[in-house]
Amino acid sequence: MTDTKLLLSKQLVKFRDKKELLEEETKIVNSKIKEISIKLVNIMDANGELSFKTKDGLFYQFTDLYTQIIDKEKVFDWLKNRKVFGKLARLDINTNTLKAWIKERIKDKKPYPTEGINCYYETTVRVKKGDRNGNKEKSD
Repeated sequence: MTDTKLLLSKQLVKFRDKKELLEEETKIVNSKIKEISIKLVNIMDANGELSFKTKDGLFYQFTDLYTQIIDKEKVFDWLKNRKVFGKLARLDINTNTLKAWIKERIKDKKPYPTEGINCYYETTVRVKKGDRNGNKEKSD
């Protein structure tokens, strides 16, 4: 085995291991963010607030629709029976596409599949961070 090949294979393993650790850490951090966000939403609701400012930025409530396919076959059948399957999906459904499509259907008061799919709204707290001069920099 060449030295280059051996070196590159070791680097590959090293970086894959590092990536795995970072992904685990990200899961933990995301869980903490969600936990804190829920607590903030509850406090804000109790105070009748939709937003508030601190030196760290503008904190505001954001409600979004989330979708999760539980039974793909039921969802596909619903879409096929209404002749929208080809427009929305072929062999699989992209969750972001499905979410956008369902949001549009709800807005237009049109039916969407309710069997085989879990749709729910969740309110979180987002932050618009400002730079030192108070200018908006980043929103998350």
